[in-house]
Amino acid sequence: ATCTVFKFSCIFQIKTPTNFTSLHPSLTTNNKTIPHLIMAYQLLTALVMLSPLIKSQPGGGGMGGGGDDTGTTTTSTKCNVAGTSSTYSEYISGDVRIIQASGCANHETICIGKPVCPANDTEAVVYDKNITIPAVPCFNNYNDTSEYEWEGFPVYCLLNSLGIALNGVSFFSPSANTECKDAMGEESNSFDTCGGHAGPTGLYHYHAGPACLIDQLNDSMTVNPDGHSPQIGWAYDGFPVYGAHGLNGEYIEKCSQNTSNSSDCLDNCGGHMQHTIDGFKYHYHIAGPNGDLESSPMYPVPTTSAYPYTFGCFKGIPADWDLIATNNVPDLSCTESGVVDGYEPIAVDGVTELYVGPWQLQTPAPTTTQEEGSSAPTESPVEIQTTDEKSSVGTYGLLFVSLLSVVIITFH
Repeated sequence: ATCTVFKFSCIFQIKTPTNFTSLHPSLTTNNKTIPHLIMAYQLLTALVMLSPLIKSQPGGGGMGGGGDDTGTTTTSTKCNVAGTSSTYSEYISGDVRIIQASGCANHETICIGKPVCPANDTEAVVYDKNITIPAVPCFNNYNDTSEYEWEGFPVYCLLNSLGIALNGVSFFSPSANTECKDAMGEESNSFDTCGGHAGPTGLYHYHAGPACLIDQLNDSMTVNPDGHSPQIGWAYDGFPVYGAHGLNGEYIEKCSQNTSNSSDCLDNCGGHMQHTIDGFKYHYHIAGPNGDLESSPMYPVPTTSAYPYTFGCFKGIPADWDLIATNNVPDLSCTESGVVDGYEPIAVDGVTELYVGPWQLQTPAPTTTQEEGSSAPTESPVEIQTTDEKSSVGTYGLLFVSLLSVVIITFH
């Protein structure tokens, strides 16, 4: 049997056996049960082939070209596709910063670019995050002896959250899978206009700049006339994360790039300590360019010259290694404080106000309706009928039971 998907429908071409005598000795070519058996066979085959099309959502098990290992979800509640489920708060408790968030974005998160996507809906689910990071980070003593010469503890191939944006969304590493393949090449076709997508368990996250959050913080232009980008989140080692612009307001580049500003450039962890900011001796930048807030999938995306885009390594030491799902917790110690003298940690406000993108404000083209007495055809938007997951599974379950009954009655 074959199935051709056409406009959300499945057209079946089923090759039905012509010889059923091998199935049961009572079945002969003139047996009255043959027509019923053929019908049951065809319908049961159709049901089996439909099963991938009604695969349970959310979770996005059909995610192509990647496989972000996000662990076990804490809830099965879907995030609101428009962005109204976002929550974020933080407070200081002793030497740690405690962050609580829903994990849902404050912007539209329509699933795109995957083999199976819910129609005009999101795959993202609520995670009820409770994250502990250092309130006063320090520099670790990790010494990398690999060919990559990482300038901190390597995290470039860890497939889980490595940081959190101020809207509660996770920052991931630059890798798409356990082979450490580049997420820009493997998965960027599923990045929505705001720059994120959900993993197999429904955890929405960014591998590149969060275009909509950046725009909400007035940092979406190619050159920022105000200079340095604002803070957009935290790394799990306690150091802050900023947008793509350096001190001069231009996109900050890696120090290894020939066109970089040697006094304001990024190491291979994705940050630098060439100047202090907000009391921190070190901070990270999410690589540019910023998304254009029009294209879906997001465009442009960073080129390999900007790798690792988010985090290649950690300069600090996480307060909770379980957050990043590393198999072996390294034995790291502090070599130096990561903050200036007299620094007092303060809680940072989240950015959860609903973001409405420019593409959502565009006026749809008017439709033409048929005038009375006119024989001209009517033009109207195509309505795509969607099916509720529970009712879909229930319907096919009843169909299966009914068909099974037909087969049983046939042979009784």
